[in-house]
Amino acid sequence: MSDIDDPIAAEEEVPIAPRFRRVIALAVDFALCIGAIHLAFGLGALAVPVDSATAFYAVLIPSSFLGLGYLLLLPSRANTLGKWLFGIRVERTLSVANEVRPSVRAMFLRTMLLGLWPINLLMVLFSAQRRHLGDLLAKTTVRFPHPRNLAVGLVVGVLVAVLALKVGALSLKAAATRTQAYAAAVSALPHAPDGLPASFVIGERVARFDIAANGELWRVEVTRDAESWEAGLPETIDSVGLGATFAFGAGSVSNSF
Repeated sequence: MSDIDDPIAAEEEVPIAPRFRRVIALAVDFALCIGAIHLAFGLGALAVPVDSATAFYAVLIPSSFLGLGYLLLLPSRANTLGKWLFGIRVERTLSVANEVRPSVRAMFLRTMLLGLWPINLLMVLFSAQRRHLGDLLAKTTVRFPHPRNLAVGLVVGVLVAVLALKVGALSLKAAATRTQAYAAAVSALPHAPDGLPASFVIGERVARFDIAANGELWRVEVTRDAESWEAGLPETIDSVGLGATFAFGAGSVSNSF
C-alpha cells in the first residue's frame, strides 16, 4: 500500500494547526456562538416577553441549543466559520474508513471541556501535538490543511465577530421593549423614546433603563411590587451604562455591544 492509499500516512502529511490560528479561530467562533444565542433569545422574547424567571428559561434553553449546535454539528459535517477563515479544522486523530471528520459524539465531548480553558490553553501552547483535554477525550486533532492568508482571516474574523455580537445586542434590546418593566419606565419619561434602550438591566424585582428621549439621555429605575412594576423619577445622565442584560435567578444573558 502506498502512502497515498494509507489514510494514516495521509493524515500525517497534514500539519498540526498553528497555535495562534487556533486561538483566534476559537475567539471568532465563540463570538458567533454568543451572537447566535442572543439573536435567538431576542427573537424568542419578542414572542414570549421575559417578565418572569419561567419565561426567561423558556426562551433561553432552546436559544442555547442554537449556539451549541454551531459548535457541535458544523465540525462533524463541514467546518465552523472561524476555523474555515484560518484554514484549520478538527479531525479524528486516526481516520475511520477514510473519514477524518469527527462524530457528533466526539464533538460533544470536546466542546463540553472547553470551559476548562486555562488548562486547555496551556496544553495547546506547550504540548507537542497541541491537543487539549477535549481533544484527548474525543480523540481529535486540529490540523492545518488550508494555509489561508492570516491577515485576511484576521480582518474578516474581527468584522464577523463584532457584527455577530452587535446584532445579538440589538436583538436583546428589542426584546427588552416587550417587557412590563420597560413599559413602566417609558411611562415615567417626559417624552417618547427615540428608539431602542441604550442599555438596560432587567431582573426579577429590579430593573434599570438608559433611554434616549427627545435628544436627551434618561435613566429610569423600576421596582416590582407584587405583579406590577413601579418607576422612580427619571433623571438625565451624560453617558449610558454598558450592555443589555437579563438576569433571573442563577441565569443571565448579557451583551456589552
